[in-house]
Amino acid sequence: MTCNLSTKQILSKMNRVKLTGFNKKNRNKGFKGMKLEKKLGIPCSTQLTDMTDGELKSYTVGQSIKITSLGHCLSEIINKTQFKNCKLGTKTDQIVFVGFNKEGDYIGHTLLNHNIKPNIYKKVLNDYNYICKEITKCYKKKELLHTITGPQNFLQIRTAGNKNKDGNYTPLIYNDTYLNDKYMAFYFTADFGRNLLSN
Repeated sequence: MTCNLSTKQILSKMNRVKLTGFNKKNRNKGFKGMKLEKKLGIPCSTQLTDMTDGELKSYTVGQSIKITSLGHCLSEIINKTQFKNCKLGTKTDQIVFVGFNKEGDYIGHTLLNHNIKPNIYKKVLNDYNYICKEITKCYKKKELLHTITGPQNFLQIRTAGNKNKDGNYTPLIYNDTYLNDKYMAFYFTADFGRNLLSN
């Protein structure tokens, strides 16, 4: 099922919906995001973005924010696809961030795109370009990938693998090149999340 709601419509709903009940203990890390989507009328789907023109991200201030699996992006990184045309670029082009404190209480939301908060957006782009160069270097030299954080400390890649049904981690392999013994993902750093609601 696809979502036919725009970012503008979701922001309008955010001002009308009571954002409570997120402080219940839940072992599922995606609990807040799923509950938020349900409250806002965003259906679960496999679409690249949650809305017709953007993404919705809930997060706990002081913790990093998972964006997407690195495996989905490797071919675009190695083939030097421009940021605006790649999956990560599409997912981060326009995002409604919804912040919660460690107790699960709603503390605010904000919109990020290249027109709103352009300084933050430029730092993310700078970090992405740096990380892509490092990934390409490791791939060409057949070296293992490790945690890589951009110079602005807003974007990073790191392991994000869960054990499979056999009790093992699935390795990250691209074009028969072994890159890590676990899957990896792109994350916004905790510093990034703190800056969002303070700027």
